[in-house]
Amino acid sequence: MRVARTASTLALAVSITIGVLFLFAPLGTLCSTSLVAPGQAPTPTTCHGVSFLETQRDSLFPALIFIAVWTFAPLLAVLGTRRRPASAALVAVPAAIELAGIVSLGGGVLWALTAGPILLVALVATLVSRSSPQPAR
Repeated sequence: MRVARTASTLALAVSITIGVLFLFAPLGTLCSTSLVAPGQAPTPTTCHGVSFLETQRDSLFPALIFIAVWTFAPLLAVLGTRRRPASAALVAVPAAIELAGIVSLGGGVLWALTAGPILLVALVATLVSRSSPQPAR
């Protein structure tokens, strides 16, 4: 059971880290140049890093919902592994949510490739701990 708890907590930490980096880190580049009259020398292009929030500032609606779901889904697994007896469903649902991000053309792949496998470890550990006999206390 300790493996399941540790894996689900690690998945939550990784997922929150990815969510914060995805939203606020300068992962994109924005370049701009100014218009010049015909025959004049072109002005230099200036580029700088921009975050997801800066890039998508006008159309944040559906993306933020997906990011929030992918970021906080492992919280269900943490709750599922803390229960007595552990709830395999509360670990399986977040694993499915994270792994379903692989079909996203955006950032869902990041969660699917990092938090998803960790949650699979938590799910297998939860199922194994539920099927093994508990020692008398």
